[in-house]
Amino acid sequence: MFNTLCRLLLPPCLLAMTAGLAHAQPLSLNELPAGSLGGWTDLYVEEGRALGLAEAQALLHEGKFHPGGQPILSQGIGSKPRWLHLALINPTAAPISLKLAVGTTWTDRIDTYLVHDGQPTLNWQTGDELAQAPGLSQGIGYILSPGFAPGRSDLFLRVDSTDPLIFPIELLTDEQARELQQRVHYSYGFIFGFMMALAAYNATLFFGLRKRSHLYYAVYLVSLVVLIACYTGHGFAWLWPDRPQVQRYAILVAMVIYGCCGLLFASRFLALKEHAPRVLRFVQSFAAAGLAAIAISILLDSQLAAALVAFNFAALFSVSMVLLGLLTIRNSRPSGRYFLIAAIFGMLGAGSTTLAVWGGIPFNAVTYHALEFGMVIEATLFALALSYRFNEISGSLVEINALNDQLSAEVAERKKMEEQIRQLAFHDSLTELPNRRLLLDRLEQAVAASKRKKSYAALIFLDLDNFKPLNDLHGHVVGDLLLMEAATRLQACVRETDTVARFGGDEFVVMLNDLGEDQSASFALARTVAEKILAAIAGPYRFTLAHSDETVADVEHNCTASIGVVVFTDHQGSPDDLIKWGDDAMYRAKMAGRNTIRFFGQPD
Repeated sequence: MFNTLCRLLLPPCLLAMTAGLAHAQPLSLNELPAGSLGGWTDLYVEEGRALGLAEAQALLHEGKFHPGGQPILSQGIGSKPRWLHLALINPTAAPISLKLAVGTTWTDRIDTYLVHDGQPTLNWQTGDELAQAPGLSQGIGYILSPGFAPGRSDLFLRVDSTDPLIFPIELLTDEQARELQQRVHYSYGFIFGFMMALAAYNATLFFGLRKRSHLYYAVYLVSLVVLIACYTGHGFAWLWPDRPQVQRYAILVAMVIYGCCGLLFASRFLALKEHAPRVLRFVQSFAAAGLAAIAISILLDSQLAAALVAFNFAALFSVSMVLLGLLTIRNSRPSGRYFLIAAIFGMLGAGSTTLAVWGGIPFNAVTYHALEFGMVIEATLFALALSYRFNEISGSLVEINALNDQLSAEVAERKKMEEQIRQLAFHDSLTELPNRRLLLDRLEQAVAASKRKKSYAALIFLDLDNFKPLNDLHGHVVGDLLLMEAATRLQACVRETDTVARFGGDEFVVMLNDLGEDQSASFALARTVAEKILAAIAGPYRFTLAHSDETVADVEHNCTASIGVVVFTDHQGSPDDLIKWGDDAMYRAKMAGRNTIRFFGQPD
């Protein structure tokens, strides 16, 4: 009761003055103050060798302990081991069971002793230097369940840590401990879920858009999740519980890697390579120096050096992010405003947590968890910055696409004109068949192919019989219709690899490629195609004509063909010779009475 009245009635400035009196009175387990009990402890700094419980009790009786004064013991990096003493009293006639929550998850060694009536009743050791770390509670520290017998009990704690020594002490009921653990687990579940969802979203954007800023941001978020998992004890509890040597450096390495990933993202997002190459070289050197320093510290197995490297690197990283944001504002990058604001929140959060852990400012729930609050805000603002950047790029891409579309339309129109010119140059305008120029080119290719493959090819030269009377009687319109129909029938008689060309007037040439190496088979195949053409051309032609006086007339005409065939190999004549020979054979077919076939070089 006396202790409670002191805390309620005395102003804060006098609490430290009355602390020594307060410690003379044990804390009642029925009236425990809320929060950490560090202000009610007695403290002794261990000099030289490690002391045992009996020696600590003797020093307490000699008055060597002094009032702690701080609600939470905060001594920074590489501090000496400390003994804490807390006097407690159970005013009831029955034992009281409470939860003792002490330290932080990265505390190296905690030795806990409970003394009742001068006799030790509990001896408990934990810390992240021990495998399995008994009593580890992620995000809180270490929790023990001692029982307090009626009367006075003395709680002695020896704490030793190379990492920043932060040591809260709380006595909680089972319900309070359960609520605390539930609240901490929910909050970290939200943080981990938010960060990983944002990382997955940006990774998906990278695979879809191939923008490295999204990939580096996803890596940055994952490194932050790893860092939080390390210093909250989740990594030690889940991944390496039997490897305290990994836990010794995991948090410190994660701090440096997190900073390097942040610098990597900032360099890409702010396009330092294009806009500030000298700044980029400095950032790269800074990151490389941090990685090298932490690696050397681990190789030398110096936890103290690694801690100094990690915390200094983290502080400089936070300042660097803000300076990079200011650089983008100076370069008039609109998305840099979001980056700068996000970096400020990140710096404030990281700076608060770093200073609180290091002992530079009071350690409490707000200062300790400022990193997590700041990182959630920073991550959200960075996401907005990426979105703004994406909109900037998208706007530019829209303009570029519009120009590309215009250019593509011009190119397509140009290609269309070139195709039309090519069509006119190498194709007959009436039948759309290859003309004499294209025919000669393909004949040269056929001769070359025959030479290369040592195979035969054939040229079929044909002239339509009785075509001139049709033109004289019904005019060129009907003649043109017959020529187009004849061209269609010719194309249906040959393979796609063969060529059907209009040589001029009512003369056509069909070129058959790759007839094989056997001469007799080649002649037989050429005859088969020629006979097929002869039958196709000989069919009747029917046309319906509309006259200017709106009368309609049906015209029917029977047409045949005279065909000359030249089967050749590479050692026979030029393309002009082949056409001349085909024309000679066709003339012999005409002389033989039309509607027949003659082969060059063979008797009638």
